[in-house]
Amino acid sequence: MRTLVVASVIYLTATVCAAQQPTQSLVSPSPVQQWQRYTVKGEEFSVSLPALPAMTTQKFTNLNPRLNRIVRVLGSYGSGVAYAVHAFENPQNQSLEEFIDYIKPRRSRLREWKEATDISVNGFSGKQIVLSERDVPGVVQFFRTKNHLYQFEAFGAFVADPRMQEFFSSVVLGKKLDGIEVKDGVGAQPDDSQSQSGPVIVGKDADRKVVVLTKPEPSYTESARQAGTKGAVVLKAVFASTGAVRDVQVVSGLPFGLTEKALAALKQIRFVPAMKDGQLVSVHLQLEYNFNLY
Repeated sequence: MRTLVVASVIYLTATVCAAQQPTQSLVSPSPVQQWQRYTVKGEEFSVSLPALPAMTTQKFTNLNPRLNRIVRVLGSYGSGVAYAVHAFENPQNQSLEEFIDYIKPRRSRLREWKEATDISVNGFSGKQIVLSERDVPGVVQFFRTKNHLYQFEAFGAFVADPRMQEFFSSVVLGKKLDGIEVKDGVGAQPDDSQSQSGPVIVGKDADRKVVVLTKPEPSYTESARQAGTKGAVVLKAVFASTGAVRDVQVVSGLPFGLTEKALAALKQIRFVPAMKDGQLVSVHLQLEYNFNLY
């Protein structure tokens, strides 16, 4: 029997003050002409993004082999907006409605799901839903192709914003798609030079907390599994106003490469920065990655 691990991320910062209402343009849009198109080998999508995305591929197993499937998470960031693509293999021929019902309870703890609209891309039917989390606007689109289920998501601007329009209008579904091929890794890290000299505040002093869009789980090493190692890796980091994760410190680690796995997962987080007085700001956060064998 395969041994599984559950690795979870817990924010330990204090609750922030009531969030301000977002403005129509939180930060200046990045020049969309600098975006590039990306795709993944074996997938049925391509999409334009402001930077090479981080990507994690995991295989989820089930007692019923028919339900085993590969899941990929891609995340990118640019100028105040975080973007994500969640790609699910669909061996059980799950319908689009079943897929949305599966995703919604797992992503709705803090999110408000608003109006839903029927959409279509390259002949594939989909659904667009307007979201908000901690007063941060967002949009998610769901699609079902021949062999996959897809979730395209962006947070940090309203649906009419040029950045949102560029992302969602660039989605192409089907086979033999053009684009830079993405592989597992941390992707392009946001340029943090502008925030290095700025102040770093604690979470409770922000008007709006960080909104994390992608936080892949760290993988479990074979040596740690054989040794039966369990526990938590606790990390401190600055979630910068530029979208970068920097100044990482290990508060508490684990042997057999688990600390390194947690550090690698941390670098793949993509988020919408915190805000104070109408400006994006850098904040200190502490995270805990729990490793448990079952």
